[in-house]
Amino acid sequence: MNFFILDEHYKKAELNGIDRRRLQERIYRYDWDIERATTQPVGTKKMDFDRKHGEWMHIAEQNGVSRFTFYSRLKRGWSYHLAATKPPGKQGNRYDENGELKEII
Repeated sequence: MNFFILDEHYKKAELNGIDRRRLQERIYRYDWDIERATTQPVGTKKMDFDRKHGEWMHIAEQNGVSRFTFYSRLKRGWSYHLAATKPPGKQGNRYDENGELKEII
Protein backbone atom coordinates (compact mmCIF):
# COMPACT_ATOMS: atom_id res chain seq x y z
CA MET A 1 0.00 0.00 0.00
CA ASN A 2 1.40 3.38 -0.97
CA PHE A 3 -0.06 5.47 1.82
CA PHE A 4 1.89 7.63 4.22
CA ILE A 5 0.54 8.33 7.66
CA LEU A 6 0.80 12.05 8.30
CA ASP A 7 1.33 13.84 11.62
CA GLU A 8 -2.31 14.93 11.56
CA HIS A 9 -3.37 11.27 11.40
CA TYR A 10 -1.17 10.39 14.37
CA LYS A 11 -2.65 13.30 16.35
CA LYS A 12 -6.21 12.30 15.52
CA ALA A 13 -5.49 8.70 16.50
CA GLU A 14 -3.85 9.78 19.75
CA LEU A 15 -6.95 11.81 20.66
CA ASN A 16 -8.94 8.59 20.25
CA GLY A 17 -6.56 6.55 22.42
CA ILE A 18 -4.74 4.84 19.54
CA ASP A 19 -0.94 4.74 19.75
CA ARG A 20 1.45 5.08 16.79
CA ARG A 21 2.25 1.38 16.54
CA ARG A 22 -1.40 0.36 16.50
CA LEU A 23 -2.23 2.98 13.86
CA GLN A 24 0.60 1.74 11.64
CA GLU A 25 -0.55 -1.84 12.12
CA ARG A 26 -4.13 -0.98 11.23
CA ILE A 27 -3.07 0.81 8.04
CA TYR A 28 -0.24 -1.32 6.73
CA ARG A 29 -0.99 -4.77 8.11
CA TYR A 30 -4.78 -4.89 8.24
CA ASP A 31 -5.42 -2.51 5.32
CA TRP A 32 -7.93 -0.35 7.18
CA ASP A 33 -8.93 2.98 5.68
CA ILE A 34 -7.44 6.01 7.46
CA GLU A 35 -10.76 7.20 8.91
CA ARG A 36 -11.54 3.89 10.57
CA ALA A 37 -7.92 3.38 11.69
CA THR A 38 -7.78 6.77 13.44
CA THR A 39 -11.24 6.75 15.01
CA GLN A 40 -12.29 3.20 15.96
CA PRO A 41 -11.55 2.77 19.67
CA VAL A 42 -9.14 0.08 20.76
CA GLY A 43 -10.83 -3.07 21.94
CA THR A 44 -13.92 -2.81 19.79
CA LYS A 45 -14.51 -5.28 17.04
CA LYS A 46 -16.49 -4.25 14.03
CA MET A 47 -17.84 -7.04 11.89
CA ASP A 48 -17.55 -6.12 8.24
CA PHE A 49 -19.17 -9.22 6.76
CA ASP A 50 -21.87 -7.28 4.92
CA ARG A 51 -19.48 -4.68 3.56
CA LYS A 52 -16.88 -7.19 2.43
CA HIS A 53 -18.98 -10.14 1.26
CA GLY A 54 -22.44 -8.69 0.68
CA GLU A 55 -25.26 -11.16 1.23
CA TRP A 56 -23.05 -14.21 0.64
CA MET A 57 -22.27 -14.64 4.34
CA HIS A 58 -25.98 -14.78 5.15
CA ILE A 59 -26.66 -17.18 2.27
CA ALA A 60 -23.89 -19.45 3.56
CA GLU A 61 -25.39 -19.50 7.06
CA GLN A 62 -28.84 -20.30 5.63
CA ASN A 63 -27.28 -23.25 3.79
CA GLY A 64 -25.61 -24.61 6.92
CA VAL A 65 -22.12 -23.42 5.94
CA SER A 66 -20.21 -22.01 8.91
CA ARG A 67 -18.26 -18.75 8.69
CA PHE A 68 -15.02 -20.68 9.08
CA THR A 69 -15.89 -23.02 6.20
CA PHE A 70 -17.07 -20.11 4.04
CA TYR A 71 -13.83 -18.15 4.55
CA SER A 72 -11.68 -21.25 4.09
CA ARG A 73 -13.36 -21.92 0.78
CA LEU A 74 -12.84 -18.33 -0.39
CA LYS A 75 -9.16 -18.51 0.56
CA ARG A 76 -8.84 -21.65 -1.56
CA GLY A 77 -10.21 -19.78 -4.58
CA TRP A 78 -13.82 -20.91 -4.57
CA SER A 79 -16.43 -18.56 -6.05
CA TYR A 80 -18.79 -16.82 -3.63
CA HIS A 81 -21.72 -18.80 -5.01
CA LEU A 82 -20.09 -22.20 -4.57
CA ALA A 83 -18.56 -21.33 -1.17
CA ALA A 84 -21.96 -20.26 0.16
CA THR A 85 -24.20 -22.91 -1.39
CA LYS A 86 -22.31 -26.23 -1.39
CA PRO A 87 -23.26 -28.18 1.73
CA PRO A 88 -20.38 -28.99 4.07
CA GLY A 89 -19.05 -32.53 3.80
CA LYS A 90 -19.41 -35.12 6.48
CA GLN A 91 -16.19 -35.67 8.42
CA GLY A 92 -17.03 -38.90 10.21
CA ASN A 93 -14.50 -41.27 11.69
CA ARG A 94 -11.54 -41.83 9.37
CA TYR A 95 -10.04 -44.72 11.34
CA ASP A 96 -11.30 -48.26 11.89
CA GLU A 97 -11.41 -50.09 15.23
CA ASN A 98 -7.72 -51.11 14.84
CA GLY A 99 -6.59 -47.53 14.40
CA GLU A 100 -5.91 -48.00 10.69
CA LEU A 101 -6.88 -45.30 8.23
CA LYS A 102 -10.07 -46.30 6.43
CA GLU A 103 -10.15 -46.42 2.67
CA ILE A 104 -12.01 -43.37 1.38
CA ILE A 105 -14.70 -44.29 -1.12
